[in-house]
Amino acid sequence: MPPSDTPIPEAAAWNPNHELFDAWVCARCSENFKFALFSQLIAPLFDSFMASVSVLSADELSQSLLVWQQEHFTLGTLRQSVLSSLTDLSKSTSILASPQKFPAELRARASSNDSTDGRFCRQRLS
Repeated sequence: MPPSDTPIPEAAAWNPNHELFDAWVCARCSENFKFALFSQLIAPLFDSFMASVSVLSADELSQSLLVWQQEHFTLGTLRQSVLSSLTDLSKSTSILASPQKFPAELRARASSNDSTDGRFCRQRLS
């Protein structure tokens, strides 16, 4: 479950927007390894946005966007999300033990087509 304890609906598991996001992240990571760090921070926000915001009508978009912003853009929620992402990153990469190897490690992950979850470039580096 995401930090807000709001479950992500099963319908949100596959979405063409996730594929577009993944392609964007892969392209940027291969250009600049530092983008991998940024992508780890924005991926949970993207997931919560896709799960929470409705685009069925202009009124629903406006209302759901406002609710999403109020729930996911508080200082406490953002702090928790960033801390969680950085903790996962430090556990699953060499950034703490061998920082000099970190850029090459991220580049290798971004260029790899071997993915256990089907979304390699965007996976939580775990």
